[in-house]
Amino acid sequence: MAFYDWNRDGKKDMVDDYLEYNIYKESTKDNDSSNYSGESSGGCSSIFLIVLIALFILNLLKECS
Repeated sequence: MAFYDWNRDGKKDMVDDYLEYNIYKESTKDNDSSNYSGESSGGCSSIFLIVLIALFILNLLKECS
């Protein structure tokens, strides 16, 4: 039984059941195309963290001299 009237005809019928089942099926399948081969998903954040640490170290070295 559908939880939402997807085609907005005023009743929850077999069309709504079919649409809701396909939404469920698409959202629960294992999607390999979302994973990039050889790259981690946190690439930009790790580069930003490395630059931030390097700037912190340079600032400490500047204050010591």
